[in-house]
Amino acid sequence: MRLSSNPLNGRRGQMLRRTAFSALVGCLLLPVASTAAPTPAVAPPTKSLTAQWWQTFVAVPAGDAATRCDLGTGTIVFLGATATGTVDRSCTLSAGTSVLLPLINIECSSLEAPPFFGANPGQRLVCAKRFADEFTDLVLTINGVPVKDLSRLRVRSQPFQFSPVDGNLFGITAGTGGSVSDGYWALIGPLAPGDYVVFGSGTYPPFDFATSIAYHLHVV
Repeated sequence: MRLSSNPLNGRRGQMLRRTAFSALVGCLLLPVASTAAPTPAVAPPTKSLTAQWWQTFVAVPAGDAATRCDLGTGTIVFLGATATGTVDRSCTLSAGTSVLLPLINIECSSLEAPPFFGANPGQRLVCAKRFADEFTDLVLTINGVPVKDLSRLRVRSQPFQFSPVDGNLFGITAGTGGSVSDGYWALIGPLAPGDYVVFGSGTYPPFDFATSIAYHLHVV
């Protein structure tokens, strides 16, 4: 995504590095799955599951976060996000697997500079909520079929510890600190055999920010 030159570019650049977004732009131009598959259940994940997603993705280099389909816990695979731009990804998964997809969410931590800094769990909760309250334009489709009532998918995590590595996708300073995330997540599945195309979207108007991602899931 190219940003025009203006005084907010610095803060917007920070937002791109530190916010996990999955967004849809022009989904009607993208192909739907070629093999019919039953529509899976969609539900909000637990607070602890969203914390685990962040703990997992900050602990791997950006290249791994963008390409791996084996991160997660138990039968739940964590789908990645993009900090900027348009991404199209494919995964082959086993039947019975569920996937956790972040539509749009943010975290605030003790490792980051303002406006993403929180010295204690209470401050981090307020910080993340302030951003998430302004997320809008939510869209989630599975094989071209819109999922409704996306407001139910908002989840604020419990306070958690995480350990970002150098070169993580979100540009968070390496180390160990406390964090809280807030935003919209879809726990999709368990998935039956077949092919699925999953799209999600969300925007943050104060930073005039949007991005796009598509996941093609082949379940065997």
